[in-house]
Amino acid sequence: MFIWWYKRMRNSKGFTIIEMVVVIVILGILAVTAAPRLLNLQPDARKATLDAFVGAFEAADSIAMSKAMAAGVEHSTTPTLIPGTNITVVQNQMDLDVKNIAEAMNVDGYNLFQLKLDPSKGTGFAVYLGDEKTPRELSRHECQIVIWRLKDNDHTGFVLKDTEIVKRYDGC
Repeated sequence: MFIWWYKRMRNSKGFTIIEMVVVIVILGILAVTAAPRLLNLQPDARKATLDAFVGAFEAADSIAMSKAMAAGVEHSTTPTLIPGTNITVVQNQMDLDVKNIAEAMNVDGYNLFQLKLDPSKGTGFAVYLGDEKTPRELSRHECQIVIWRLKDNDHTGFVLKDTEIVKRYDGC
């Protein structure tokens, strides 16, 4: 059998078009089945989308505080509305209420969940992608960002601490 093939190939000048088409079809089938497994980019896309939210949040916070400083309400000890906006600030920081965040920036495509913290301890919210979740589902969801500010009591009242951003990307 190999002698027949050897004699045929010795007189041959190249591959036939059918042989080339068969090889291309086989390579195409391999590419279609293997590429999605090798190039799974969805987790990276989710992480990048949540990172973009953090950047937009920080920019919105800076803009809101600039407006508060221009209006002279940045040092208020209770949530105070910035004149001409629907955004509230307290102690040199934007209030971390979900409705306030939605007023300050575009949140389309993101799900925001107000954290149920004791108001005397602080405020915060979680950001995640996908379908809406119950608090129990959200506590187990490992593809989210949690943003909060804790309060610290001192002799003059309470002082807000710096904003903490926790990225939970294990389940993306």
